[in-house]
This record gives sequence, C-alpha cells and structure tokens, in this order.
Amino acid sequence: MKTVCILIALLMVFGAGAVAQAPPTSLRAYDTPSDEGRSLTLEWEGEEDRLITVMRSTEPDGDYEAAGEVLASDGSFTDGGLEEGTGYYYKLAYASGTDTLYTAVAGP
Repeated sequence: MKTVCILIALLMVFGAGAVAQAPPTSLRAYDTPSDEGRSLTLEWEGEEDRLITVMRSTEPDGDYEAAGEVLASDGSFTDGGLEEGTGYYYKLAYASGTDTLYTAVAGP
C-alpha cells in the first residue's frame, strides 16, 4: 500500500507522461495607441493554454513584480495605469515542471 501511495504522490508532483510545453516567444512591448501614454501593450507568440505571469520592472536587470496573469495562447496583455515618461521592462514567467522560467526581456 505504501508503494502505491508513493507512486501516486510522485505522479502528482512530476506528472504522468508530461510533455514539455513550448515557451512563449517573440515578446514585444509598445505604447498602446490613443491612451495618452498610460498603458503598454505586450504581444508574444504562444500556443499553449497555460497560465503565464507578466512581470514588470523599471530597470532591465531590476526587481520584477507581477503585472498580471493570462493564458499564453491569448498572445497579448495591456498593462494600464502606468506613469507617463517612465521606461518599463517586461518578461513572461512560466512553469516548466517544478521550475519557473522566463522569456527574454522586452522594453524601450
């Protein structure tokens, strides 16, 4: 019985036959039109229906905070309420097994 419980626990943690999912690619950020500089739109290529976290910083190598969560397959996110004249940098965080991986940084 212990062996069965351990096997079930391992399958829950590592997945049964889990297939590696492709990460989002081609992240780009641009000023959202017609909003007086108050938001940025992010776009990327992604086909997986998995949750990703949009991470934001004012420095490319700075501390990033979560700006929102969306499905990778959505392909876009609009980050509103930003301070005009401030440069923002973004990367996407996504789970790969037990690790959190990040895309390349996009920004000004």
